[in-house]
Amino acid sequence: MTQISYEQFGRQLIQQAVTPERISRELTALLSQPTEGSVHKGGDMLVGNYVFQLESVEAVPIAERQPDLALRLHIKGRLALAVKIVGVNLRFTLQVTIHLQTVVKTCEPVVIKLETAAITQNDIDLKVDPHDRSGGLLDKLNIIEPVVRDEIVDEVNKRINSPDVLAATTIDVLQLAAQAAVGNTAAPLDPGQGPAETAVAV
Repeated sequence: MTQISYEQFGRQLIQQAVTPERISRELTALLSQPTEGSVHKGGDMLVGNYVFQLESVEAVPIAERQPDLALRLHIKGRLALAVKIVGVNLRFTLQVTIHLQTVVKTCEPVVIKLETAAITQNDIDLKVDPHDRSGGLLDKLNIIEPVVRDEIVDEVNKRINSPDVLAATTIDVLQLAAQAAVGNTAAPLDPGQGPAETAVAV
């Protein structure tokens, strides 16, 4: 067993608690259930409902932010959209990618906190599903797309600050230490498992 400095210990603790793999896994679990919502524009001129189904989550370290520990999160999913524009019913399927940035911060007394920046329309990629590429639908999608982007931005930023996400993105190291039995000789935790898996970012 090699002795290391307190500073090295603290940094290694953070790096083990907040790995890209763990963040991806926990965020996937948090968003596994479909997200439903509605969109409105101009009173009854445009009304609709949508269902978002997660497909994948990728967490990538941001090298240029070192020595800070920061991650880019790429959330991909399928958005089923049913809208009525001036009395005409339309259906679209969109491929959605949401790009977020989260940074790991340390707080008193011994807390690890993930802070995720609010997103804008520029952080969202929308693509029409190949099965829905008819010219008429694409023309109408150009009208609907800004409304959909606004709704996604509002929903994501709301989720970032929701109580469940705020709780899930906080690791109280003292609480974890108190829960550990002194002198426990059980096998060490795998870096990809353990109580610190509660750290996610939306």
